[in-house]
Amino acid sequence: MSSNTAPLPLLEAILHKIDQIQPLCTAVKESLIQCAFLTELKKGDFLLRQGEYSKHIYFIVKGMVSGQAHFGGKQLTTFITVDGNFVGAIEGLHGEAASAEDIRAEEDSVLLGLPTQALQGLFEKHIDINILMRKILERYYQLAHHRSVFVRMASASEKYQYLLQAYPTHSNRIPLEVAASFLNLKITTLQRIMREEEQRAKGSISEAPLSKAEISRLMEEVKPHLQKKITLTDLARQFQTSTHQLSQLLNVHFKENFNHFINRHRINYVVHGLHDEKTLAQYNLEGLGKMAGFSSKTTFFSEFKRHTGHTPSSYLKMKA
Repeated sequence: MSSNTAPLPLLEAILHKIDQIQPLCTAVKESLIQCAFLTELKKGDFLLRQGEYSKHIYFIVKGMVSGQAHFGGKQLTTFITVDGNFVGAIEGLHGEAASAEDIRAEEDSVLLGLPTQALQGLFEKHIDINILMRKILERYYQLAHHRSVFVRMASASEKYQYLLQAYPTHSNRIPLEVAASFLNLKITTLQRIMREEEQRAKGSISEAPLSKAEISRLMEEVKPHLQKKITLTDLARQFQTSTHQLSQLLNVHFKENFNHFINRHRINYVVHGLHDEKTLAQYNLEGLGKMAGFSSKTTFFSEFKRHTGHTPSSYLKMKA
């Protein structure tokens, strides 16, 4: 593992991404620039070992890392984090604490490090970085909670589909043993499901990949986003392609993963409805969200604000 001073253009690009989560004031940005550094990991290197004290939080510029917990001679993959996301020992965010797990690079990776001591000082002075970290932790908790329930209750096939949806551009890069441990599956079981998925794809898809225009046309004609709880597998079947290929096409053509792609179409449907007097006379905001395919009011409101910058009610008032 090697560390270097982070170049300013890279820092500015990362701060721009952070601004999309929560805008930061100039003083906070200048402080982050001063204390940030780059860390390079080779595949198999450890960012942190279980029992070591966590003194930094990292933003993954490039690559993939995983968390590995050990208990009773067994090892469990607790998380997989890819580029564009933060990673660190959650025990160390508010001061020094021993990590409960190993954090290891699953491929050659570049990370931007920030000292937790410096962040602690910013927490005490600036509300915006408190909000940023709260949003990051909320997202972490949501994902961890969903997975903890899902891996206990879902079938092996559903777990594999979860992996494809959660890591649409990275699923084929995750080592098999790491993916199996993460999903609480035997390696042989995961291999069998992957073979079955590949065989189904070969028997049902056309040779030529869908173009961006074709995908947009199908979305307009079929409107699959209006189906509640639609999955990547469901959409791939409707488009007569494989889940893996569709995931790649959404990333290449639209720069989105499956969830963002579907939710964008749902929000566009809602926005169109908010401009239609007949629709407004028939549905309230929550009802319109359900019509768009959202099964949760919370998800509908948060996605609407993420896409438009406004809550549904404030957007409606602004339109009026």
